[in-house]
Amino acid sequence: MNGVLAAVISVLAVFGGKYFAYDHVLTSFSGMVLTSYVADEVADEFMDAGRDFDWPSAHSGGGRFAEEHYPPEVWSEATDRWAQMGAESRSEYEARHQAGSTSGDDLEPGTGVVLEAIKEDLNLIDLLFIGLAIATAFRIGSGMMGGEE
Repeated sequence: MNGVLAAVISVLAVFGGKYFAYDHVLTSFSGMVLTSYVADEVADEFMDAGRDFDWPSAHSGGGRFAEEHYPPEVWSEATDRWAQMGAESRSEYEARHQAGSTSGDDLEPGTGVVLEAIKEDLNLIDLLFIGLAIATAFRIGSGMMGGEE
């Protein structure tokens, strides 16, 4: 019975680790997306003021969300503005952009989004490590790993 319990705990540990890793990555990504919205506003302000700058070659007009898609002065100003916003202002800003989203996707990943990402990314290596975790935990938990005494 101890071996089965150890095996179950090992599987929960593997999936728990994957869950928290994906949650962290997706949350970081949503912050970058929100910063890119600020960068779009900064770029519009700069262009309205007559400032001219060179867009990086990665700039394709739509779907840009990372630093390399913006001129350095635009991204720098956007990150400064984002950093100066308080938690309440950031939440309001996020809500305003989610309300205007045509895709209906939330910027903040929920459990369903994280679990879907894990399910899509599950591969043979993951299955190998899960199998090894189960076998090792079961052997240790059931006392099968004991040495000769």
